[in-house]
Amino acid sequence: MDKRKRRDESEFDRRLRLENLYESGITNPRKLSDLTNIHLSNVYRNMKKIEEGKGIERQPGSGRPRILQANDRRRVYQIANKNPYMSATKISFKATSLGNPKVSNMTILRTLYEQKVFKIVPKKVASLTERNIEKRVIWCQKYKNFN
Repeated sequence: MDKRKRRDESEFDRRLRLENLYESGITNPRKLSDLTNIHLSNVYRNMKKIEEGKGIERQPGSGRPRILQANDRRRVYQIANKNPYMSATKISFKATSLGNPKVSNMTILRTLYEQKVFKIVPKKVASLTERNIEKRVIWCQKYKNFN
């Protein structure tokens, strides 16, 4: 089996497969690691959980706690919607002045991306004069069949 992780398989799916293989009688950690693409130290940890009768699923509350609470994220979203051309740094400063904890502009961007708000600055296009439009039309007609 390929050592790389399968793209269509989640971490939980791999741990579930590990549990099924372990319960079917495969107890060699190295073999389980090869079959499931889970690192050997994690195989040992999961085997211990299975032996103790604990679940292999991720425990609630594990991981780093969020800096911005729900109302803080809502405030960032409202500021971004009211000011569509405001940068993430300016949104951060404004949100901090309104009571949000101080966070980096990347946290602001990540929060907006989670809420499907993407800050795309429109490309500046020079306005064309009548003379420029005529010159473009002449150029296009001249090189219309250029190969």
